[in-house]
Amino acid sequence: MDLPRLVAELRGTLGKMEAALDSISEGIVWTDEHCKIQWCNERFIQLLGRPKILVLGKDITELFPLAEAHVPLPYEAHPACALKMGKPVRRAIFEFMSPKREEVSLDIESTIVQLPNGNDSVVLVVRDLTHVEDLSQFEIYKTAIAAAANAVAITNGEGDVLWVNPAFNALTGYSLEEIYGKNLTILKSGKTPDKLYKGMHQSIRAGKIWQGELINKRKDGTLYYEEQTITPVVTKRNEITYFIAIKQNITHRKKTEQALLESEKRIRTILDSAPDAILNCSEDGSLMGANPMCFTMFDYEDHELFIKSLPDLIPDLSLRKLTPNLESEGIVARGLESVGHKKDGKEFPVEMSISLAQLNNSPFFTIVIHDITERKETERELAEQQERLEADLEAAGKVQLSLIPKTPPSTKFFRMHWKFVPSGHIGGDIFNVVQLDEEHYAFYVVDVSGHGVPSSLIAVSVSQVLEPQYLSRRRPAPQRGWEILPPTIVLDFLDRQFPMERFNNYFTMLYAVLNVRTGKLQYSCAGHPPPFHLQTDGTILPLKKGGPLIGLGGALPFEQETIQLSTGDRIIMYTDGITEYENEQGQMYGEERFISTLQKEMTQPLEDMMELVYQDMMASGDSRPPNDDVTFVGIEYTGTPEPEENESA
Repeated sequence: MDLPRLVAELRGTLGKMEAALDSISEGIVWTDEHCKIQWCNERFIQLLGRPKILVLGKDITELFPLAEAHVPLPYEAHPACALKMGKPVRRAIFEFMSPKREEVSLDIESTIVQLPNGNDSVVLVVRDLTHVEDLSQFEIYKTAIAAAANAVAITNGEGDVLWVNPAFNALTGYSLEEIYGKNLTILKSGKTPDKLYKGMHQSIRAGKIWQGELINKRKDGTLYYEEQTITPVVTKRNEITYFIAIKQNITHRKKTEQALLESEKRIRTILDSAPDAILNCSEDGSLMGANPMCFTMFDYEDHELFIKSLPDLIPDLSLRKLTPNLESEGIVARGLESVGHKKDGKEFPVEMSISLAQLNNSPFFTIVIHDITERKETERELAEQQERLEADLEAAGKVQLSLIPKTPPSTKFFRMHWKFVPSGHIGGDIFNVVQLDEEHYAFYVVDVSGHGVPSSLIAVSVSQVLEPQYLSRRRPAPQRGWEILPPTIVLDFLDRQFPMERFNNYFTMLYAVLNVRTGKLQYSCAGHPPPFHLQTDGTILPLKKGGPLIGLGGALPFEQETIQLSTGDRIIMYTDGITEYENEQGQMYGEERFISTLQKEMTQPLEDMMELVYQDMMASGDSRPPNDDVTFVGIEYTGTPEPEENESA
């Protein structure tokens, strides 16, 4: 047979083969080692929608791009390139966008063929599944997997990645192009125990579904928790061809669980170390939980307490009476006192706070129980102390009143009237008039700072020093007889006898001596509000001579002054309980209003004048009880002054 005839026959045979390949329904294409199209049949040309002259020699990945489950395939995952690049391939269903912009489902099988020149060629057989029955159901599954919120990865039997959905990229940071052909061990963080991986591999290699939690590492190096389910795909010949891994990000859940565990641990630590008993119970009183202090407080062992009920511990407590509406929630009682019963029947006082919550649609009570035995004992002791204190205050009040004159002196030389209103607290105000001899009378007003028994005791001591026998002295030789002590001497003596550092207190004082025959009044004020001289012509003069308050220990001197009284003149002595009397707004009666009222009422009889002034003071404060003792003393000189003869006062 000659060569030309053989070539002609071969061309005829090839033409027949090409015609036969063009007539089949599957598309056929083969590429060279560079993924360039070397030949394709008519059906493949129809799929591309391009003339063959524009197809041959072109890169197949550019003319024939594919997607799997709507995820575009990277270059190395294209079935025409994977075999050439040594990547794992499989027969699978892919999507291709037709020239009509319609998505076409294709069943593609790839085979590698070695040519005589030693180069490899990849042959693809492409089957159009557009009109295959039940493909719509397959498309639904495929679309659902691609759009799933959980990450999905498909690997071959060796664990090399063939496909991942977009959620995988969102979870791990790896795209299909980056992860294709690589093993999922790329996600290992080293934080998951090897024992867990060993159990996982044993399960899936045995064809069993495995589910567990892993700590994996993203592409950027950050760690995350995932819950993974791996399902092996097993053939009828019991061969594992693929693995489908479904991954769910549970980082937030794990952090929440960890936070809850830590919170529960902190709460448990607080409950275990709480000084009060804390128990939980149902509405019928069945105990559901208790902290260690509960066992200690009621003297029960662990195994003994929970066979008891709430009535065994606190018989008088009725939860049903406290909470008629068992569907409510919140605190139902606070500071509730009752009596607890220990294991041996011993009773002890308790104070409780009770809250109600709902657990599985059932009432759930939490009761905090505080043993108030010590508090009750302290309250009892305080009550006894209060009774003793009140008795002492009552006695001090009687002592204070005993230091005040019962009636004015009976004399034709002066009239005397007073208004004394003790405050609710025992104070230190006292006043008195003392006859020194036939012609001399001493007057004093004392205001000890503070209130209570200490102030009252100082007032008693001062009154004892101011007895008549201590207010005069023997005249120095060659003179005979006794002389009346002037005010400065009396105040200086008191200042030395009652130093502040010894008594931790001080007092103010007015001391005056009246010669009833001559009408001369000698006085001195020791830090005390100055008395007023009310003259018959309507003039009111403050008497300001004196010195510091009593208690400085003789550090500063005192001054005195002698004034002449005329018939009808008045001397007004008082304590700051009058001028500092306040209304509800804190406004004081004040010296200015005091003087104004004296001026207004000074024509009235002494008793009436003083009563009107006191009523005005009370009206200024809406008759509120005074916070301090009110001492108001008035003297009206009724004698006729005589010429001075050897006056010694």
